Amino acid sequence: MLEKTMVFNYKAYDREGRVFFGVIQAGSREEARYALYQKNLIAEEIFPLEKSFKKGSVKVETIIAFTRLLATALSAHIPLDKALEIILDEFPAGNSVGNSFRQIIITLVNELKSGKSFSEALSLFDSVFKSFYIQMVRTGEKSGKLANALEYIHQYLQKQNDVKKKVQSALLYPGLVLFVAGLVLVFFVTVLIPRFEQTYAQFGRELPFPTLVLVRTSVIIKRYIFLILGSVMGIIFLLWRWIRTERGRKWWENLLLHIPVAGNIIKRHVALLFSKTFSLLLRSGVTLRDSLEISGDIVSYGIFRENIQKAVIALSDGKSFSDTLRDNPFIPPLLLQAAAMGEESGRTGELFSGLSDFYEKELDISIEKLTSMLTPVLILLVGVIVGIIILTLFLPILNLSEVVR
Repeated sequence: MLEKTMVFNYKAYDREGRVFFGVIQAGSREEARYALYQKNLIAEEIFPLEKSFKKGSVKVETIIAFTRLLATALSAHIPLDKALEIILDEFPAGNSVGNSFRQIIITLVNELKSGKSFSEALSLFDSVFKSFYIQMVRTGEKSGKLANALEYIHQYLQKQNDVKKKVQSALLYPGLVLFVAGLVLVFFVTVLIPRFEQTYAQFGRELPFPTLVLVRTSVIIKRYIFLILGSVMGIIFLLWRWIRTERGRKWWENLLLHIPVAGNIIKRHVALLFSKTFSLLLRSGVTLRDSLEISGDIVSYGIFRENIQKAVIALSDGKSFSDTLRDNPFIPPLLLQAAAMGEESGRTGELFSGLSDFYEKELDISIEKLTSMLTPVLILLVGVIVGIIILTLFLPILNLSEVVR
């Protein structure tokens, strides 16, 4: 019976300190290391070629840094494989992120040495380098301007990451305020109200009905606090699991899109991301159909992405670009107008580029509007709740003079 062999990527040194990259077949990692040793090579890193990388296993910040460094190196006329070898040292081993990305870079070097193009090598890691990234690199290879293409990618990824963080910050702010308010209420229920209850017990008189309800509620919550917290966490977990299903995802996305102000932020973020990606691909020489398909894949909202996929099919069936988008209820009117005007003028890429600038400004305005509106509303809401609790607690003390008599 033949022993099963695996293909390993490696980075190794010889006795003179020269670096070697390559692939080797062996039954195990130890056998591969020993085989390299017999060739007078000391393996520094060695891992299976078929190692997979899950979606999200490499942070976008890491990809941005890699792209920036590679664009800079190529602009300095350093050969691609040598540039990758130099960049490898910028991602030190010792942590899971560094180790994973080092393995990717080593694999890319070996694939280039075997005769593959850079875009073909990147395709091995399509869960890390998205279709937009690979298509832009392929375009740069064809035009002989790979450094320029990588610089465009870097600027694009950096911009989109900044916008994403801005949107997340705006949408997470209300949740943070409500969380802090929840902690304050827990303090009232578990600490402050029980102390007042002990004081009231010394009065020897019936409590006012609002105060009695508050005290009884506090007793119940304090007694069953772990059951209540467990139930809440269980409901959140079940909701999270359901949202991961097709039906649950559509319900959740529809809910978010219909929330006042927040829904507009999401819609404008999607429109910005789509128009920016689409215009960049189109102006780089990518076909209309491929630009539309890749731009749709970039968008994280499934409802929008599914409608773009339908538009791609309609475009392949012979429909005009503007007609394919017109049947999509999630496409803003401005995008439809830009598509129609682009068909007439032949300047679709430029129009969508200008549209992305417009949506970027609109997104900033929406975010400022959300934060400026929510801050006073949430503070007022928390203040009213805390004020009602305090007033209810002090109702018996208002009758303290009668108790003293």
